[in-house]
Amino acid sequence: MTSQKSCVFEIINKLNSKIVELDSSCGKGKLREYIIPDGNGRTDNVFVRRSPLSASMLIHFIIRHNPLSSQISADEFFWSAGKASVSKSAISQRRTRLSADIFTSLSTDMCREYYRHMPHVGLWHGWHIMAVDGSEFMLPDTDALAEVYGRFAYTTPHGRNGESFPMAKCVMFSDVLTGLTLSADLFPYLRDDRRCFLEMLPYICRQYPGLTARSITVFDRGFFSALVMYRMVCCGMKFVIRAPMSSPRIRAFVESGMTEADVEWMPVPSTSLYDDAEWKAGGRKPLHLRFIRVELPDGEVEVLVTDLTSEMVGSSMMKCLYFKRWGIEVDLLHYKHVYENEAFSGARPLCVEQDFRAVVLAHNIICMTAGSAASDVRADNRRRTHDYKTNVAVLAGVFYLLYVNMFVMDNVRGGMDILWTVARKRLTPILDGRSYRRVRKRHKSSDRNHTRTNRKRVL
Repeated sequence: MTSQKSCVFEIINKLNSKIVELDSSCGKGKLREYIIPDGNGRTDNVFVRRSPLSASMLIHFIIRHNPLSSQISADEFFWSAGKASVSKSAISQRRTRLSADIFTSLSTDMCREYYRHMPHVGLWHGWHIMAVDGSEFMLPDTDALAEVYGRFAYTTPHGRNGESFPMAKCVMFSDVLTGLTLSADLFPYLRDDRRCFLEMLPYICRQYPGLTARSITVFDRGFFSALVMYRMVCCGMKFVIRAPMSSPRIRAFVESGMTEADVEWMPVPSTSLYDDAEWKAGGRKPLHLRFIRVELPDGEVEVLVTDLTSEMVGSSMMKCLYFKRWGIEVDLLHYKHVYENEAFSGARPLCVEQDFRAVVLAHNIICMTAGSAASDVRADNRRRTHDYKTNVAVLAGVFYLLYVNMFVMDNVRGGMDILWTVARKRLTPILDGRSYRRVRKRHKSSDRNHTRTNRKRVL
Protein backbone atom coordinates (compact mmCIF):
# COMPACT_ATOMS: atom_id res chain seq x y z
CA MET A 1 0.00 0.00 0.00
CA THR A 2 1.54 3.31 -1.09
CA SER A 3 1.97 6.18 1.35
CA GLN A 4 -0.59 8.42 -0.39
CA LYS A 5 -3.06 5.56 -0.60
CA SER A 6 -2.63 4.94 3.14
CA CYS A 7 -3.22 8.61 3.93
CA VAL A 8 -6.38 8.74 1.83
CA PHE A 9 -7.67 5.58 3.50
CA GLU A 10 -7.10 7.10 6.95
CA ILE A 11 -8.86 10.33 5.95
CA ILE A 12 -11.90 8.54 4.53
CA ASN A 13 -12.03 6.10 7.44
CA LYS A 14 -11.94 9.06 9.83
CA LEU A 15 -14.84 10.63 7.93
CA ASN A 16 -16.89 7.47 8.39
CA SER A 17 -16.03 7.38 12.10
CA LYS A 18 -17.30 10.95 12.50
CA ILE A 19 -20.61 10.03 10.90
CA VAL A 20 -21.03 6.86 13.00
CA GLU A 21 -20.14 8.79 16.15
CA LEU A 22 -23.22 10.97 15.70
CA ASP A 23 -25.33 8.00 16.86
CA SER A 24 -23.41 7.63 20.13
CA SER A 25 -24.13 9.45 23.37
CA CYS A 26 -20.93 11.47 23.09
CA GLY A 27 -21.80 12.52 19.53
CA LYS A 28 -25.25 13.86 20.37
CA GLY A 29 -23.84 17.26 21.32
CA LYS A 30 -22.06 17.56 17.97
CA LEU A 31 -25.18 16.43 16.11
CA ARG A 32 -27.32 19.00 17.90
CA GLU A 33 -25.35 21.78 16.18
CA TYR A 34 -26.90 20.65 12.90
CA ILE A 35 -30.46 20.01 14.07
CA ILE A 36 -33.01 22.58 12.92
CA PRO A 37 -35.19 23.61 15.91
CA ASP A 38 -38.86 22.69 15.85
CA GLY A 39 -41.72 25.14 16.48
CA ASN A 40 -40.90 25.15 20.20
CA GLY A 41 -37.19 25.73 19.64
CA ARG A 42 -36.19 22.19 20.65
CA THR A 43 -33.24 20.37 19.08
CA ASP A 44 -33.14 17.36 21.42
CA ASN A 45 -36.22 15.55 20.12
CA VAL A 46 -34.82 14.06 16.90
CA PHE A 47 -33.14 10.64 16.49
CA VAL A 48 -34.11 9.60 20.02
CA ARG A 49 -36.11 6.46 19.22
CA ARG A 50 -34.72 3.09 18.16
CA SER A 51 -35.21 3.08 14.41
CA PRO A 52 -33.34 1.93 11.28
CA LEU A 53 -33.30 5.63 10.34
CA SER A 54 -30.59 6.82 12.72
CA ALA A 55 -28.64 10.03 12.16
CA SER A 56 -25.77 8.20 10.46
CA MET A 57 -28.13 6.18 8.24
CA LEU A 58 -29.96 9.32 7.11
CA ILE A 59 -26.66 11.06 6.30
CA HIS A 60 -25.39 8.01 4.40
CA PHE A 61 -28.70 7.73 2.53
CA ILE A 62 -28.44 11.33 1.32
CA ILE A 63 -24.77 10.96 0.35
CA ARG A 64 -25.55 7.74 -1.54
CA HIS A 65 -27.65 9.88 -3.93
CA ASN A 66 -29.83 7.53 -5.95
CA PRO A 67 -31.70 9.35 -8.76
CA LEU A 68 -34.51 6.77 -8.72
CA SER A 69 -37.83 7.45 -6.96
CA SER A 70 -37.63 8.08 -3.21
CA GLN A 71 -39.23 4.81 -2.08
CA ILE A 72 -37.20 2.66 -4.49
CA SER A 73 -34.03 4.45 -3.35
CA ALA A 74 -34.89 3.81 0.30
CA ASP A 75 -35.67 0.13 -0.30
CA GLU A 76 -32.45 -0.42 -2.24
CA PHE A 77 -30.36 1.36 0.37
CA PHE A 78 -31.73 -0.30 3.52
CA TRP A 79 -32.03 -3.78 2.01
CA SER A 80 -28.38 -3.54 0.85
CA ALA A 81 -27.47 -2.70 4.46
CA GLY A 82 -29.39 -5.73 5.74
CA LYS A 83 -32.00 -3.60 7.51
CA ALA A 84 -35.75 -3.19 7.25
CA SER A 85 -36.64 -0.38 4.88
CA VAL A 86 -38.44 2.76 5.99
CA SER A 87 -41.09 4.81 4.23
CA LYS A 88 -40.26 7.86 2.18
CA SER A 89 -42.49 9.81 4.56
CA ALA A 90 -40.24 8.90 7.50
CA ILE A 91 -37.17 10.03 5.55
CA SER A 92 -38.88 13.25 4.54
CA GLN A 93 -39.86 14.10 8.14
CA ARG A 94 -36.39 13.37 9.52
CA ARG A 95 -34.43 15.25 6.90
CA THR A 96 -36.47 18.44 7.42
CA ARG A 97 -34.77 18.72 10.83
CA LEU A 98 -31.21 18.16 9.53
CA SER A 99 -29.22 21.19 8.38
CA ALA A 100 -27.37 20.92 5.06
CA ASP A 101 -24.37 22.50 6.81
CA ILE A 102 -23.41 19.09 8.21
CA PHE A 103 -22.32 17.93 4.73
CA THR A 104 -20.29 21.10 4.20
CA SER A 105 -18.62 20.61 7.59
CA LEU A 106 -17.72 16.98 6.86
CA SER A 107 -16.35 17.87 3.42
CA THR A 108 -14.32 20.82 4.70
CA ASP A 109 -12.80 18.80 7.56
CA MET A 110 -11.87 16.05 5.12
CA CYS A 111 -10.20 18.48 2.68
CA ARG A 112 -8.24 20.15 5.49
CA GLU A 113 -6.98 16.74 6.61
CA TYR A 114 -5.95 15.96 3.04
CA TYR A 115 -3.82 19.11 2.70
CA ARG A 116 -2.38 18.70 6.18
CA HIS A 117 -1.15 15.17 5.48
CA MET A 118 -0.16 15.79 1.84
CA PRO A 119 0.89 19.44 1.47
CA HIS A 120 3.08 18.74 -1.58
CA VAL A 121 0.47 16.89 -3.66
CA GLY A 122 -1.00 18.72 -6.65
CA LEU A 123 1.43 21.63 -6.93
CA TRP A 124 2.36 23.72 -9.96
CA HIS A 125 5.81 25.26 -9.46
CA GLY A 126 5.18 25.24 -5.71
CA TRP A 127 1.67 26.74 -5.93
CA HIS A 128 -1.79 25.27 -5.41
CA ILE A 129 -3.91 26.31 -8.41
CA MET A 130 -7.49 27.21 -7.56
CA ALA A 131 -10.29 28.21 -9.91
CA VAL A 132 -13.70 29.82 -9.52
CA ASP A 133 -16.60 29.32 -11.88
CA GLY A 134 -20.38 29.36 -11.94
CA SER A 135 -23.13 27.42 -13.65
CA GLU A 136 -26.91 27.05 -13.58
CA PHE A 137 -28.70 24.08 -12.00
CA MET A 138 -32.25 23.13 -12.90
CA LEU A 139 -34.52 22.59 -9.90
CA PRO A 140 -37.82 20.77 -9.34
CA ASP A 141 -40.74 22.95 -10.38
CA THR A 142 -42.20 24.09 -7.05
CA ASP A 143 -43.20 27.51 -5.81
CA ALA A 144 -41.07 27.08 -2.67
CA LEU A 145 -37.89 26.72 -4.75
CA ALA A 146 -38.91 29.48 -7.14
CA GLU A 147 -39.36 31.85 -4.19
CA VAL A 148 -35.80 31.19 -2.97
CA TYR A 149 -33.88 30.88 -6.25
CA GLY A 150 -36.04 32.53 -8.90
CA ARG A 151 -37.40 31.32 -12.23
CA PHE A 152 -35.84 30.93 -15.66
CA ALA A 153 -38.19 31.78 -18.55
CA TYR A 154 -38.20 29.64 -21.69
CA THR A 155 -36.73 31.62 -24.57
CA THR A 156 -37.32 29.22 -27.46
CA PRO A 157 -40.21 29.76 -29.88
CA HIS A 158 -41.29 26.13 -29.69
CA GLY A 159 -44.28 25.32 -27.57
CA ARG A 160 -43.76 26.88 -24.15
CA ASN A 161 -43.65 30.62 -24.55
CA GLY A 162 -44.34 32.39 -21.28
CA GLU A 163 -43.61 29.33 -19.14
CA SER A 164 -40.74 29.09 -16.66
CA PHE A 165 -39.08 26.78 -14.15
CA PRO A 166 -36.95 27.29 -11.02
CA MET A 167 -33.21 27.68 -11.56
CA ALA A 168 -30.31 28.15 -9.15
CA LYS A 169 -26.85 29.52 -9.70
CA CYS A 170 -23.96 27.39 -8.48
CA VAL A 171 -20.57 28.99 -7.76
CA MET A 172 -17.61 26.75 -6.93
CA PHE A 173 -14.09 27.25 -5.62
CA SER A 174 -11.96 24.23 -6.58
CA ASP A 175 -8.39 22.97 -6.60
CA VAL A 176 -7.97 22.15 -10.29
CA LEU A 177 -4.91 19.93 -9.81
CA THR A 178 -6.44 17.64 -7.18
CA GLY A 179 -10.05 18.08 -8.32
CA LEU A 180 -11.25 18.87 -4.79
CA THR A 181 -14.19 21.27 -4.45
CA LEU A 182 -13.24 23.36 -1.41
CA SER A 183 -16.38 25.47 -1.36
CA ALA A 184 -19.61 25.46 -3.35
CA ASP A 185 -23.06 26.85 -2.83
CA LEU A 186 -26.35 27.57 -4.56
CA PHE A 187 -27.58 31.14 -5.02
CA PRO A 188 -30.59 32.86 -6.62
CA TYR A 189 -30.45 32.44 -10.38
CA LEU A 190 -30.20 36.16 -11.21
CA ARG A 191 -27.50 36.98 -8.65
CA ASP A 192 -24.22 38.17 -10.17
CA ASP A 193 -21.36 35.62 -10.14
CA ARG A 194 -18.97 38.13 -8.57
CA ARG A 195 -21.36 38.89 -5.73
CA CYS A 196 -21.80 35.16 -5.09
CA PHE A 197 -18.05 34.62 -4.87
CA LEU A 198 -17.56 37.58 -2.54
CA GLU A 199 -20.14 36.05 -0.19
CA MET A 200 -18.14 32.79 -0.21
CA LEU A 201 -14.70 34.38 0.21
CA PRO A 202 -14.76 34.96 4.01
CA TYR A 203 -15.65 31.28 4.57
CA ILE A 204 -12.83 30.15 2.26
CA CYS A 205 -10.26 32.32 4.06
CA ARG A 206 -11.47 31.18 7.47
CA GLN A 207 -11.48 27.46 6.68
CA TYR A 208 -8.28 27.25 4.59
CA PRO A 209 -5.95 29.98 5.92
CA GLY A 210 -2.66 28.21 5.21
CA LEU A 211 -3.76 26.92 1.83
CA THR A 212 -4.96 30.24 0.43
CA ALA A 213 -1.61 31.86 1.26
CA ARG A 214 0.13 29.33 -1.02
CA SER A 215 -2.36 29.35 -3.87
CA ILE A 216 -3.14 31.17 -7.11
CA THR A 217 -6.82 31.59 -7.98
CA VAL A 218 -7.73 31.73 -11.66
CA PHE A 219 -10.89 33.53 -12.79
CA ASP A 220 -12.71 33.76 -16.10
CA ARG A 221 -13.67 37.17 -17.48
CA GLY A 222 -17.11 36.95 -15.84
CA PHE A 223 -15.47 37.62 -12.46
CA PHE A 224 -13.44 40.65 -13.61
CA SER A 225 -14.10 43.37 -11.05
CA ALA A 226 -12.06 45.91 -9.10
CA LEU A 227 -13.92 44.86 -5.95
CA VAL A 228 -13.06 41.16 -6.46
CA MET A 229 -9.38 42.02 -7.00
CA TYR A 230 -9.32 44.29 -3.95
CA ARG A 231 -10.91 41.64 -1.73
CA MET A 232 -8.40 39.06 -2.95
CA VAL A 233 -5.51 41.40 -2.12
CA CYS A 234 -6.97 42.05 1.35
CA CYS A 235 -7.15 38.28 1.96
CA GLY A 236 -3.53 37.82 0.89
CA MET A 237 -4.57 35.63 -2.05
CA LYS A 238 -2.85 35.71 -5.43
CA PHE A 239 -5.07 35.78 -8.52
CA VAL A 240 -5.12 35.75 -12.31
CA ILE A 241 -8.21 37.14 -14.08
CA ARG A 242 -8.96 37.15 -17.78
CA ALA A 243 -9.94 40.73 -18.58
CA PRO A 244 -12.80 41.68 -20.94
CA MET A 245 -12.00 43.97 -23.86
CA SER A 246 -14.90 46.20 -22.84
CA SER A 247 -12.64 47.88 -20.26
CA PRO A 248 -11.04 51.08 -21.64
CA ARG A 249 -7.88 50.46 -19.60
CA ILE A 250 -7.51 46.98 -21.11
CA ARG A 251 -8.13 48.22 -24.66
CA ALA A 252 -5.49 50.91 -24.21
CA PHE A 253 -2.97 48.30 -23.06
CA VAL A 254 -3.68 46.10 -26.11
CA GLU A 255 -3.38 49.05 -28.50
CA SER A 256 -0.02 49.99 -26.97
CA GLY A 257 1.49 46.77 -28.28
CA MET A 258 3.18 46.04 -24.95
CA THR A 259 3.49 42.41 -23.81
CA GLU A 260 3.58 43.21 -20.08
CA ALA A 261 3.06 46.23 -17.85
CA ASP A 262 2.94 47.04 -14.14
CA VAL A 263 0.11 49.50 -13.53
CA GLU A 264 -1.55 51.40 -10.71
CA TRP A 265 -5.28 51.13 -11.21
CA MET A 266 -7.27 53.86 -9.46
CA PRO A 267 -10.96 52.90 -9.50
CA VAL A 268 -13.28 55.51 -11.00
CA PRO A 269 -16.86 56.23 -9.81
CA SER A 270 -18.34 53.75 -12.28
CA THR A 271 -16.44 50.77 -10.83
CA SER A 272 -17.71 48.36 -8.18
CA LEU A 273 -14.95 49.31 -5.73
CA TYR A 274 -15.49 53.07 -5.70
CA ASP A 275 -18.27 53.07 -3.06
CA ASP A 276 -16.80 50.25 -0.95
CA ALA A 277 -16.61 51.34 2.70
CA GLU A 278 -13.49 49.29 3.49
CA TRP A 279 -11.58 50.74 0.54
CA LYS A 280 -12.60 54.26 1.54
CA ALA A 281 -11.47 53.66 5.14
CA GLY A 282 -8.10 52.47 3.85
CA GLY A 283 -7.46 55.78 2.09
CA ARG A 284 -8.65 54.99 -1.46
CA LYS A 285 -5.31 53.51 -2.49
CA PRO A 286 -4.86 52.31 -6.09
CA LEU A 287 -4.56 48.64 -6.98
CA HIS A 288 -1.07 47.52 -7.99
CA LEU A 289 -1.60 45.13 -10.89
CA ARG A 290 0.26 43.49 -13.71
CA PHE A 291 -1.12 43.18 -17.26
CA ILE A 292 0.08 40.34 -19.49
CA ARG A 293 -0.71 40.08 -23.18
CA VAL A 294 -1.51 36.57 -24.43
CA GLU A 295 -1.84 35.75 -28.13
CA LEU A 296 -3.93 32.73 -29.07
CA PRO A 297 -3.17 30.47 -32.07
CA ASP A 298 -5.97 32.07 -34.13
CA GLY A 299 -4.41 35.52 -33.63
CA GLU A 300 -6.89 36.68 -31.01
CA VAL A 301 -5.39 38.74 -28.18
CA GLU A 302 -6.36 38.28 -24.53
CA VAL A 303 -5.17 40.14 -21.42
CA LEU A 304 -4.55 38.55 -18.04
CA VAL A 305 -4.58 40.73 -14.92
CA THR A 306 -2.74 39.54 -11.81
CA ASP A 307 -1.09 40.60 -8.57
CA LEU A 308 1.71 38.07 -9.12
CA THR A 309 5.11 39.61 -9.70
CA SER A 310 7.33 38.52 -12.59
CA GLU A 311 9.64 36.85 -10.04
CA MET A 312 6.74 34.67 -8.82
CA VAL A 313 5.44 33.65 -12.26
CA GLY A 314 7.03 34.80 -15.50
CA SER A 315 4.93 36.12 -18.37
CA SER A 316 5.88 33.10 -20.53
CA MET A 317 4.17 30.80 -17.99
CA MET A 318 0.96 32.80 -17.67
CA LYS A 319 -0.80 31.23 -20.63
CA CYS A 320 -0.16 27.74 -19.27
CA LEU A 321 -1.31 28.85 -15.82
CA TYR A 322 -4.59 30.28 -17.08
CA PHE A 323 -5.47 27.15 -19.03
CA LYS A 324 -5.22 25.13 -15.81
CA ARG A 325 -8.65 26.65 -15.12
CA TRP A 326 -10.20 24.14 -17.51
CA GLY A 327 -10.26 21.59 -14.67
CA ILE A 328 -13.19 23.34 -12.99
CA GLU A 329 -15.17 23.24 -16.24
CA VAL A 330 -14.69 19.46 -16.28
CA ASP A 331 -15.78 19.26 -12.63
CA LEU A 332 -19.02 21.12 -13.39
CA LEU A 333 -19.64 18.71 -16.27
CA HIS A 334 -19.17 15.79 -13.88
CA TYR A 335 -21.54 17.30 -11.31
CA LYS A 336 -24.32 17.51 -13.88
CA HIS A 337 -23.82 14.43 -16.03
CA VAL A 338 -21.85 11.94 -13.93
CA TYR A 339 -23.34 12.55 -10.47
CA GLU A 340 -26.69 13.67 -11.92
CA ASN A 341 -26.78 16.39 -9.32
CA GLU A 342 -29.88 17.94 -10.87
CA ALA A 343 -31.85 14.77 -10.02
CA PHE A 344 -32.76 16.11 -6.58
CA SER A 345 -34.46 13.74 -4.17
CA GLY A 346 -36.75 16.42 -2.72
CA ALA A 347 -38.64 19.47 -3.88
CA ARG A 348 -37.98 21.77 -0.90
CA PRO A 349 -35.06 24.20 -0.60
CA LEU A 350 -33.56 22.24 2.31
CA CYS A 351 -33.66 18.96 0.37
CA VAL A 352 -31.99 20.62 -2.64
CA GLU A 353 -29.22 22.03 -0.43
CA GLN A 354 -28.68 18.67 1.28
CA ASP A 355 -28.43 16.80 -2.02
CA PHE A 356 -26.12 19.39 -3.57
CA ARG A 357 -23.68 19.49 -0.65
CA ALA A 358 -23.75 15.72 -0.22
CA VAL A 359 -22.69 15.28 -3.85
CA VAL A 360 -19.81 17.72 -3.25
CA LEU A 361 -18.67 15.51 -0.36
CA ALA A 362 -18.91 12.36 -2.52
CA HIS A 363 -17.01 14.09 -5.33
CA ASN A 364 -14.16 14.95 -2.97
CA ILE A 365 -13.90 11.33 -1.76
CA ILE A 366 -13.71 10.16 -5.39
CA CYS A 367 -11.05 12.76 -6.28
CA MET A 368 -8.92 11.78 -3.29
CA THR A 369 -9.13 8.15 -4.38
CA ALA A 370 -8.16 9.03 -7.95
CA GLY A 371 -5.27 11.12 -6.63
CA SER A 372 -3.97 8.23 -4.54
CA ALA A 373 -3.48 6.22 -7.75
CA ALA A 374 -2.13 9.09 -9.86
CA SER A 375 1.56 8.34 -9.27
CA ASP A 376 1.03 4.70 -10.27
CA VAL A 377 -0.86 5.73 -13.40
CA ARG A 378 2.00 8.09 -14.34
CA ALA A 379 4.50 5.26 -13.83
CA ASP A 380 2.43 3.01 -16.09
CA ASN A 381 2.29 5.78 -18.71
CA ARG A 382 6.03 5.48 -19.24
CA ARG A 383 5.36 2.15 -20.96
CA ARG A 384 2.53 3.55 -23.10
CA THR A 385 2.49 5.52 -26.33
CA HIS A 386 0.05 8.08 -24.92
CA ASP A 387 -0.57 9.47 -21.44
CA TYR A 388 -3.68 8.46 -19.53
CA LYS A 389 -5.50 9.49 -16.36
CA THR A 390 -8.23 7.94 -14.22
CA ASN A 391 -11.70 7.92 -15.74
CA VAL A 392 -13.57 9.73 -12.98
CA ALA A 393 -16.99 8.87 -14.44
CA VAL A 394 -16.31 5.13 -14.14
CA LEU A 395 -14.76 5.58 -10.69
CA ALA A 396 -17.84 7.49 -9.50
CA GLY A 397 -20.15 4.74 -10.68
CA VAL A 398 -18.15 2.06 -8.86
CA PHE A 399 -17.98 4.24 -5.73
CA TYR A 400 -21.77 4.47 -5.51
CA LEU A 401 -22.09 0.72 -6.09
CA LEU A 402 -19.72 0.09 -3.17
CA TYR A 403 -21.02 2.87 -0.93
CA VAL A 404 -23.25 0.83 1.39
CA ASN A 405 -20.63 -1.89 1.81
CA MET A 406 -17.88 0.65 2.50
CA PHE A 407 -19.59 3.02 4.90
CA VAL A 408 -22.73 1.41 6.28
CA MET A 409 -21.22 -2.09 6.57
CA ASP A 410 -17.90 -0.59 7.76
CA ASN A 411 -15.68 -2.07 5.06
CA VAL A 412 -13.79 1.06 4.06
CA ARG A 413 -10.50 -0.75 3.49
CA GLY A 414 -12.03 -3.37 1.19
CA GLY A 415 -13.87 -0.72 -0.79
CA MET A 416 -10.77 1.44 -1.07
CA ASP A 417 -8.77 -1.46 -2.48
CA ILE A 418 -11.36 -1.97 -5.21
CA LEU A 419 -11.61 1.76 -5.96
CA TRP A 420 -7.84 2.09 -6.12
CA THR A 421 -7.67 -0.76 -8.65
CA VAL A 422 -10.42 0.87 -10.73
CA ALA A 423 -8.56 4.21 -10.56
CA ARG A 424 -5.46 2.51 -11.99
CA LYS A 425 -7.12 0.37 -14.63
CA ARG A 426 -10.10 2.37 -15.93
CA LEU A 427 -8.40 5.19 -17.77
CA THR A 428 -9.07 7.90 -20.32
CA PRO A 429 -6.46 9.53 -22.62
CA ILE A 430 -5.03 12.95 -21.80
CA LEU A 431 -5.43 15.14 -24.88
CA ASP A 432 -3.36 18.27 -24.34
CA GLY A 433 -3.65 21.37 -26.44
CA ARG A 434 -7.30 20.96 -27.38
CA SER A 435 -8.89 24.25 -28.33
CA TYR A 436 -12.31 24.88 -29.83
CA ARG A 437 -14.00 28.13 -30.73
CA ARG A 438 -17.05 28.60 -28.55
CA VAL A 439 -20.29 27.91 -30.38
CA ARG A 440 -23.42 29.22 -28.71
CA LYS A 441 -26.19 26.75 -29.50
CA ARG A 442 -29.88 27.55 -29.59
CA HIS A 443 -31.98 24.79 -28.14
CA LYS A 444 -34.39 23.45 -30.73
CA SER A 445 -36.94 22.32 -28.18
CA SER A 446 -38.22 23.61 -24.89
CA ASP A 447 -36.69 20.64 -23.05
CA ARG A 448 -33.49 22.18 -21.75
CA ASN A 449 -32.31 18.90 -20.22
CA HIS A 450 -32.64 16.83 -23.39
CA THR A 451 -30.53 13.69 -22.99
CA ARG A 452 -27.56 13.73 -25.36
CA THR A 453 -26.31 10.55 -26.99
CA ASN A 454 -22.82 10.99 -25.52
CA ARG A 455 -24.10 11.13 -21.92
CA LYS A 456 -24.51 7.76 -20.22
CA ARG A 457 -25.72 7.16 -16.68
CA VAL A 458 -23.15 5.81 -14.24
CA LEU A 459 -25.47 5.53 -11.22
